[in-house]
Amino acid sequence: MSRTIQVGTHSVTREASGLLFVRYVGDCAAHEMVAILDAIEVLGQKDILALNDLTALGDVSPAARKIVAQDRRSGLFRAIGVFGGGFTVRILVNMSVTAARTLGVGITAPIVFFETEAKARAWLDEQKARTA
Repeated sequence: MSRTIQVGTHSVTREASGLLFVRYVGDCAAHEMVAILDAIEVLGQKDILALNDLTALGDVSPAARKIVAQDRRSGLFRAIGVFGGGFTVRILVNMSVTAARTLGVGITAPIVFFETEAKARAWLDEQKARTA
């Protein structure tokens, strides 16, 4: 059984498989990023495998980028597969995560970008199998 928490136009769904599917739609402000992380904490557990859909993502405020890069809950992830989003989004995500890692805070899990949802899901299945 799946469960979804809606955060404005964005959504966080815990699928029956245990995968956490985060879909970003439109712009994302700091207060929305906090609410998304709250939803991830409610629906997830430790060692979360997450699939992020950035296909319809708009602008992410600098404050929202800082929150996701440095929030303590970012350490809950085991692996994050990402699809959608353009080159600029990938650069912004990589820069934010690299900066946070350099400072010793935020996301430590691997974040891998894929061309399609199917490829991202396949990679996450591999990550799940490695520790099963």
